[in-house]
Amino acid sequence: MHFDIPGHETPPPRTAPLSFVVRYYGPVKEVGAFANFYMENHPPIVAKFPNIRNVLCYLPLGWRDVGEVTDERLVIGNEVVFDDLESLKGALATEVTEEAIADSEQFESFGYSSHHAMHREMVYRK
Repeated sequence: MHFDIPGHETPPPRTAPLSFVVRYYGPVKEVGAFANFYMENHPPIVAKFPNIRNVLCYLPLGWRDVGEVTDERLVIGNEVVFDDLESLKGALATEVTEEAIADSEQFESFGYSSHHAMHREMVYRK
């Protein structure tokens, strides 16, 4: 599923150095229903943040039998990308945050979520 950021025909490359990383963990009664509702509703809302560069969503691949690459608790991940911390803070201070919170109140019950502002630095490129 792909959502364009308003004002862009295709999403720009993920080159901005700041990401707001969110992870949602179980237990969730119906993971597929949770993920479908999330993907249909939440990314289009957060794409409205001013100065946002990217909205990326991460869905587990079902790596239940791959040994050490396992985390059955993870339901979905989200990453929104900004140029700097001030852009993120400014975006979070808008009415879009209220809209995103209202949407999250419609999510199926889940275990917990984590939210982290992270600085990204390119250390390897092929």
